[in-house]
Amino acid sequence: MKLPKIQRHRWKKRHHYLPALAHVVELLLAVAIFAGGQNLLMELVGASPDITPPSVPVNLQMVARSASDIEISWNASTDDVGVAGYHVFRNGVQVGTPTTNDYDDTGLTPNTAYTYTVSAYDAASNESAQSAPLQATTLTDGLPPSIPGNLHQTGSTIHSISIAWDNSSDNVSVTGYDIYRNGSLIRSQPQTTFTDTGLAVYTSYTYTVTAHDGSGNTSSLSQPLLAATDQDTTPPSVPANVQESGSSVNSIDLSWGNSTDDVGVTGYHVYRDGSLVGTAGGNSFTDTGLNVSSSYTYTVSAFDAVGNESNQSVPFFANSSNDTTPPTIPANVHTTDIKDNAISLAWDDSTDDVGVAGYAIYRDGHLIGTSTTADYTDSGLAPFTDYSYAVGAYDAANNSSAASAQLNTQTAYDTTDPTTPANLASPSQTDTTVSLTWDAASDNIAVASYDIYRDGVLVTNTTGTNFTDTGLNVNISYSYSVRANDGSGNHSAQSSPINVSTLTDQVAPATPANLTSPSQTTTSIDLSWNAATDDVAVVSYKLYRGGTFLANVSGTTYTDSGRQYNTAYSYTVSAVDAAGNESPQSATYTIHTLPDTTAPTVHVTAPTNGQTKSLTFTISATASDDLALSKVVFYADSTQIASISHSPFAFNWNSYAVHNGSHTITAKAYDATGNTATNAITININNPPPPITGDLNGDHKVNIFDLSILLSNWNKSGAGDFNNNGRVDIFDLSVLLSHYGQDNSGYH
Repeated sequence: MKLPKIQRHRWKKRHHYLPALAHVVELLLAVAIFAGGQNLLMELVGASPDITPPSVPVNLQMVARSASDIEISWNASTDDVGVAGYHVFRNGVQVGTPTTNDYDDTGLTPNTAYTYTVSAYDAASNESAQSAPLQATTLTDGLPPSIPGNLHQTGSTIHSISIAWDNSSDNVSVTGYDIYRNGSLIRSQPQTTFTDTGLAVYTSYTYTVTAHDGSGNTSSLSQPLLAATDQDTTPPSVPANVQESGSSVNSIDLSWGNSTDDVGVTGYHVYRDGSLVGTAGGNSFTDTGLNVSSSYTYTVSAFDAVGNESNQSVPFFANSSNDTTPPTIPANVHTTDIKDNAISLAWDDSTDDVGVAGYAIYRDGHLIGTSTTADYTDSGLAPFTDYSYAVGAYDAANNSSAASAQLNTQTAYDTTDPTTPANLASPSQTDTTVSLTWDAASDNIAVASYDIYRDGVLVTNTTGTNFTDTGLNVNISYSYSVRANDGSGNHSAQSSPINVSTLTDQVAPATPANLTSPSQTTTSIDLSWNAATDDVAVVSYKLYRGGTFLANVSGTTYTDSGRQYNTAYSYTVSAVDAAGNESPQSATYTIHTLPDTTAPTVHVTAPTNGQTKSLTFTISATASDDLALSKVVFYADSTQIASISHSPFAFNWNSYAVHNGSHTITAKAYDATGNTATNAITININNPPPPITGDLNGDHKVNIFDLSILLSNWNKSGAGDFNNNGRVDIFDLSVLLSHYGQDNSGYH
């Protein structure tokens, strides 16, 4: 808000001053008449003109400001005749000519710095120099404009919407409006009307508007306006000049002139003989899959994005071409299977402008058959005989290709499989073996061998009609089958499978022997034994300590840890197979852990060696043992001062227990078997004399001076109140007298 101008002079009128004021007025009139007479006299005698400018305005200052104006004032200038007025300059440009020594500069930009200078001029147009500059800044505009009101639609087309709204107001000025469509800013402008173009046909949009000022303050959004473009009901123009641009035996190429639309043509529908056969995005279309040398009638219509469709064009008559082109020559003729009485052939597919109808197969120059696919089997041939083959392709119009390159081949010598082996059986089994037998197969030449399969996997090949499968698992079911082979690599089918199970394992392993201990420590015993044997296999060992199960072990060694030092332990071991059969336990083996002969370790950690200490301080040490630590004992010189049985090994020690000077602090660690270790340091004790009750003046004595201090505080609080009851009394006097004469001043 703009501040009011500062009033610079106020005259107080009082009725009892009127006589004196009258005299003053008379005097001023006389002076004016005299001055006027002088000027007139000077003009009459030709006196010199006024060429002296006023004094430069000083003390330029800002007296008020707002976001859009700055008010300044200055000390009035003086002149030999009289100051007529002032020129006010903003940023070097004159903006005002006041006759008084103040000026209100309005219409400014918020939060902006301006530089002002002022010059004075007189009636003779003499102008002073400009004053010293004054820097002044308008206040920040923090008030947004009012919300635009009355947002409404003023018009629409299929692609545009026109809107308008009432002017917003602002404390400074509204500089523009932001228009939003569906929440997105689409335009900023100073006007209060807007036409939004390039919109989709028959579509709704939501508009809001905000106002902003020159300081970036923006109003809230207006009330939303829901508006819509107009609906498109006009179809495109009818396509013209439908014509044939090319054809083949099974296709016709069409083209036509572009249609027009008030919005835009989306595409074209193509009709053949009255039925829709396709849609084109442009003004051409190829109709495929036609019959050879056939006539067709075509029409075309145009449609737009909303489905408005034009009438169909004038009909156009077109014909597909005659087929005179033969297929391509079959390539890559090759055999896919050769038997003693048949040869199977295959080749790459030929191509044709319409379609390949079939293939003619020639053997030794003679047509022997046809095929509609690119393969053929020639049967009824003589074994181990040479033949020559060629293939030609033909289409539905009886156009035929040339014959392919000639293929020379030969029938096989033997292509007959042996018969399938029958009566597969298992006459005997053990826990790890299965015996098999079967009937001999037959072949047109001879059976060469048999393949034996276990659970579908080939395990061996044999020339006889029996086989024993070994190394099997105990009590497991297996599936077996057999096939026959001849010398030409022909194989029979596999026989019907039979399922056979190995027997259950009921035999325990042998007892492990030679249980012994190759090494021992104070807390562990290493054990080993000889491997046991089993009719199937030993899978693990059971170890016992003192008759109690200790561990399952897969190997023949074990370390029993966590034992007590210098102690006897008894062990046995048994063997176990996969069926859970366990052998008898071995002979008992007794062995001792080693005795503890290792001393603990100890180290004094505080204080440090050579350190000077006083009063009460902490003594600490670290200690450890390979088995168990019992305690740590501390000594000052040869006197025990502490014994600690667990970590931390630390305590506070009052050094007044010894005299000042050098002393040895020793830590001695003990383990459970009495092994010991020591560590010592040397420290220097430097204590002040110990305090004495009753020493009130701090001279380490209790004498007449202390008594006088106590008596000076008699029946008051202060020095000498030993029982802290708030006053010195007979109790405190008795305490001092009980220590009277003590002297620690010579303590060392």
